[in-house]
Amino acid sequence: MKRWMTAALCLLLAVSLTGCTLLERTAGQVSEILWRIEQMFSAPAQQESQPVPTPEPRWVELEAYDLMEQGFGPFTDALEEWLRQGLEDTENLSWNLHSLSLTLGTDGLPLSMEADLYAYRDGQFLQGYRMEWNAVTGRLYQDVNNVGTLMDRDAGTSADTSENPNLRLELVAERLRALPQDDLQMVLGTPLLVEFTAFSRPEGGQTVVDMSAAPEGFDLAMYQAGQYGKADGSPTWMLTVRQAEDEDRAGTRTARFCFAPADEARWLGNPQLYEQTDIRVTNEGHLFYTRDWGENWNALPSRFEGLLAECIEACTAVTRSSWYISPQEDGPVGFVLGGELPVIVYSPDGGTTWREQAMGSYPHTPDRRMLCGAPDGTLYAAAGCDWSMGTGGKTELFRCSPGGEGFEALALPAEVDGHYPICGVAAGAEGALVISVETSSENNWPDLYYSPDRGESWQTLELPWEDAQLDGVGFLYRVSWLRQQEDGSWQLCLTQEPTGVNGYDWCAVFAAQAVDGPWNYQAKQPDPASR
Repeated sequence: MKRWMTAALCLLLAVSLTGCTLLERTAGQVSEILWRIEQMFSAPAQQESQPVPTPEPRWVELEAYDLMEQGFGPFTDALEEWLRQGLEDTENLSWNLHSLSLTLGTDGLPLSMEADLYAYRDGQFLQGYRMEWNAVTGRLYQDVNNVGTLMDRDAGTSADTSENPNLRLELVAERLRALPQDDLQMVLGTPLLVEFTAFSRPEGGQTVVDMSAAPEGFDLAMYQAGQYGKADGSPTWMLTVRQAEDEDRAGTRTARFCFAPADEARWLGNPQLYEQTDIRVTNEGHLFYTRDWGENWNALPSRFEGLLAECIEACTAVTRSSWYISPQEDGPVGFVLGGELPVIVYSPDGGTTWREQAMGSYPHTPDRRMLCGAPDGTLYAAAGCDWSMGTGGKTELFRCSPGGEGFEALALPAEVDGHYPICGVAAGAEGALVISVETSSENNWPDLYYSPDRGESWQTLELPWEDAQLDGVGFLYRVSWLRQQEDGSWQLCLTQEPTGVNGYDWCAVFAAQAVDGPWNYQAKQPDPASR
């Protein structure tokens, strides 16, 4: 029997001998007691034959205090004491909090905390730290896996590391105090897990608590019904709260508290980086899509839900590259669905009428799927699969013109022979079309081909990959979009999605006076479609 279980039974026996019973206490208090005991005895017993353990990391004492009321002052005092132990200069430091995982007990005091922070002096970035603390040991120390490094999750979410007013510790503390903690404990149970991640946002249409409306208390049924608000794509600063031991995979018992950013210009969730068009697939097998930032959602007709189920079984998801929704209300909408036999399901008139068209057969599961639209309403679709000895591979590209009866197959560049599949399609104005094709695993960049005439002829396209690499973009997977600017110049965006890590993917934007080049590297940014 585990030691923490033995301790728990002893505790129950002791209480019963005193004439009271734990059955008279709340379930939340029992849960918290067991949580504390498990934390105390969770380390495995060491055998005499085991090697000498690695020395503990440097630490400082930090007693539990009411963080919700006192803010982060005692925490940063302890953190700076820890820095001084390492002979680091702590004069005139300021802090940004990039992520927080905070467990709260019945009395509202913290039980454990993990925080990713940035240190600044005079507005200049110095160093990133991942710090951990729990009430059982009362020790604050650095996660040894991240000593002296910039955290991976930060590098994947922030366009720069300059000091950000949205991430000030004082702002986070102020918004923690605004949470209806008593109601949350009563409704969700304890311990509570409160989490914050910079630049995270709720998906369009999700239920939220809009804190700008100053709601009174918290009721789970009202929350699930959307009576406190729904995400609409506007800039959002968010805290999430759930019961610590409840994974809540469906997300129905995780409360999302949304606030306005302190500085919208410094928040990556500003409108131009939100998705105006988006989809969501429910656990019941329905697909909904929006073209107005999640304000309104339309349903894919139910007769296509069998193809949707086949797609999810074969590809695990409706990938971001495999659907297109015109931002115009009467513009085309489409999805590449189906399993071993992919099918284009599309509406040429904004969802009024629907059609479907098969894309042929493939020697393996065609899990590379693309659909995109040009400004004139032309749709392009592609599918492809891996190549293998004996059966080979296959990739196809299709085009549906405005007012056309369906999709027609297009001839591909001579170099695209099915050994590597098409992985991206981007259409621009004036018939411009760019496709990306996978390359060998040793290559960090796709092959690119450009057509000036809607796919009738092709030429190779060269980009300055090395310039993107020097800016910290280690690889790119596919083309994402192609846009003509007001001055007639062009921008081409490539993304790591869906092959990035931690749910965050970089985009790299290139610029040119003409689509056939020459192209210059312009900038990197987080992919707004990344989840």
